[in-house]
Parts: sequence; structure tokens; C-alpha cells
Amino acid sequence: MTERPAARQPQTITRSASPALGAWSRFKEFAVGTDLELVVALCLIGLLITLNLMFRFPELGAVIAQCNQF
Repeated sequence: MTERPAARQPQTITRSASPALGAWSRFKEFAVGTDLELVVALCLIGLLITLNLMFRFPELGAVIAQCNQF
């Protein structure tokens, strides 16, 4: 218990050469590090289902509006 902890030097902050390159690398890290692909795939599936229903039943909006009047 008489041993002293090792002295630590503060780390310097390194900045990228251009802000655009830094933003791009941060976006790539976010896209790779998370489940972004899964979220995008689920959103696209939901969009396709919605479009399919809109084109299959074009008068559904009128039916819903008529039901809301009661």
C-alpha cells in the first residue's frame, strides 16, 4: 500500500486537417458502430408497406374520414 500510482500525463487533443473530413469520419463511425442498417431497413419496409396499401386501397382515406364523423 506504500506504492504511489504512476504519474499520468494529460493527453493532447488532436484535430483533423479539415472539419469536413472529421465530420465524415464521425458519421462513418456512427454508421458502423450502431444498428443503423437495421433501422434503415425497417423504415424502408414500413414505407413500402404503406405505399402498397395506399395504391391498393386509394379510397381508404375517405372511408376513415367518414367513420370519424360519427
